[in-house]
Amino acid sequence: MCTTWSDASAGRHRSVFLAAWLLLWLAAPASALEEDLRQPIRIQADRAELDEAAGVSIYRGSVLYRQGSIRLEAERLTLRAAPDGRGLEEVVAEGRPAAYRQLVEGEAGSEELRAWARRITYRAGPEEIVVLEGEARLEQGRRRFSGHRIVYRLAAQAVEATRGETGARVEVVLPPPRAGDEAQPRREAPGP
Repeated sequence: MCTTWSDASAGRHRSVFLAAWLLLWLAAPASALEEDLRQPIRIQADRAELDEAAGVSIYRGSVLYRQGSIRLEAERLTLRAAPDGRGLEEVVAEGRPAAYRQLVEGEAGSEELRAWARRITYRAGPEEIVVLEGEARLEQGRRRFSGHRIVYRLAAQAVEATRGETGARVEVVLPPPRAGDEAQPRREAPGP
């Protein structure tokens, strides 16, 4: 069955179902603020489609997702359910650029995690990852990564950035400690 809604004609019960799918994706980062998960979900778009048999829903046109500190903006948002129907297998946000931001627990308390790319893809599974492609940028606190493609492995909290064939090189900004931050202990070089 394929159902299509436009603007104000969207069915409220279906929106809650779709929002729950998106919630599972956005709740993935382990360092996310817990209160975000207790906030109401608000999704706005010009059009929403749901194919229950295929387990796919698509939002189009100035898509805005909000829940607590979470904000996702895209021109198109596609959600694919896991084969067992429990949670999501993949989420794809596309835009010029698509943008994501959320408050997360960082080194100095709450920090804003921000990401931009022409395509932002979340893939569930044993190696849960977020892939930013096309003019990709990832920022948290004063740390910044940019390149054509950025892969963020959530469980490992590892980031890999690569350049495109014709694009600018990867840029990583790792700021020095702020005044008053505890200095890292120096390691002594082994003696003769």
